[in-house]
Amino acid sequence: MDTTSDTAMLLIQAGVVIGVFLLAHAYVTRHLPADAVPSFLDSRIAWTCRVRPLLLACAGLAVLSGLLLQVT
Repeated sequence: MDTTSDTAMLLIQAGVVIGVFLLAHAYVTRHLPADAVPSFLDSRIAWTCRVRPLLLACAGLAVLSGLLLQVT
C-alpha cells in the first residue's frame, strides 16, 4: 500500500471538509439576524470573521498539496 496516495487523499478530504464548513459558517453568519446571536458570542463571531480568509487559504493549501502529492 502506498502511503503517499493515502496521505494525499487525507489532505484533499480534510481541505474540502474544512472549506465547506467555513463557507457554511460564512453563509450562516451573514444571513443570521443580529438579535438572534447571544451577546457573549459576538466577539467569537467577529474573531472567526477576521480569521476566515486565513483558514480558507489553509484549506486550499491542504487540497493543493494533496493534489500535488497525488500527481507525483
